[in-house]
Amino acid sequence: MSLRLFRLLTGLVCSIPALAQTALPALRPGAGLPAPAAGGSGEVKASLVAEVGAVVPGQSFRVGIRLVHAPQWHSYWRNPGGFSLPTEIEWKLPEGFKAGPVRWPTPEVVDSQGFKAYAYSDSVVLVAEITPPANLAEGTRVRLAARVKGQACKESCTLFDQTAAADLPVATTARVDATAKAAI
Repeated sequence: MSLRLFRLLTGLVCSIPALAQTALPALRPGAGLPAPAAGGSGEVKASLVAEVGAVVPGQSFRVGIRLVHAPQWHSYWRNPGGFSLPTEIEWKLPEGFKAGPVRWPTPEVVDSQGFKAYAYSDSVVLVAEITPPANLAEGTRVRLAARVKGQACKESCTLFDQTAAADLPVATTARVDATAKAAI
């Protein structure tokens, strides 16, 4: 059996509790309460932060996918180990934009159902460099987005699939965002 098929089957098995909660909402604790905020699964919330307040045509800049985990929850590194599914990022960028490789911070080692796994808890920022095309028109706006999906676990596991996005103006100067730059 291939490793990819094995991970898929493991993810499906781990998501059975989440599927049961979806199929039987009247039996779910907290039924009738408001759903988690848009863009978040409740266990993990993804957002996109850019180190700049504006995009300069042809000038590269860094963005980060910030994952914030609920207390005691974790999601997995690109090579999770054990039976866990990795966090994946699929960029959704305007035409002509290019995303460089994601820089993955060193993960922590966690016990995942008796196996060692590599994961992130609390908050983590996954950084990539974005290069816009040189022919962008000043005064327009661009939307940078990424589909972020993976597996989040505490005592049981659930799958998450979210879109993190940011809208930025196109200008002749980047206007560095000091707060975002420090986070990235």
